[in-house]
Amino acid sequence: MSGKNENIIADRALKFGLYDDAVVHFSRSIGWYLPWASYFDDSAEKILMIAQQYENKGEYKKAKYAYNILRGAIYSVRSTYTPGEAYLAQCNERIAELSASAVVASSPDGTERDFTGEKERFMRLLGDTGEPSVFWSSLASISFVLWVAFVLALIFSLFKNNLVNFSRDVILILILLTVAYTLWLVSLVKA
Repeated sequence: MSGKNENIIADRALKFGLYDDAVVHFSRSIGWYLPWASYFDDSAEKILMIAQQYENKGEYKKAKYAYNILRGAIYSVRSTYTPGEAYLAQCNERIAELSASAVVASSPDGTERDFTGEKERFMRLLGDTGEPSVFWSSLASISFVLWVAFVLALIFSLFKNNLVNFSRDVILILILLTVAYTLWLVSLVKA
């Protein structure tokens, strides 16, 4: 399979009115993201079109599902940058509006919920992408390499000393190894 093949399958499903299947296959097509491939934009736009058709029919759960699928597909292919940020902004906006509408509509009698406040709350939640910290990720990589280097230095140092004498070098290596290991674990948690 490939992104192009998934796009062809999705177009066929769309042609026969199988919108849920089309959304799934378009999202798979996005999962095969390549910067120069034209099917990424085509797939994203068609998922948005399907979601908007669901909204026009009043099928808000299905519309929200389609927006969430597109959002997840885009986030699944991000690396040093996120492709399709304009699509993400549209998805976040529509998901926040649909979610806020559902919360306001489901509030018990006598309790008034502010649509704008709810929408802002959902936008904040959707805006938190959980992107890793570049600083802590870099520190994790560096401290891991240092930890491995100190383990190897300890092994060579122990063999050099016939596993008997604990010299100052061995103690220093043990301390540095412990510091590098601790720094590695802390940076993994913080990243």
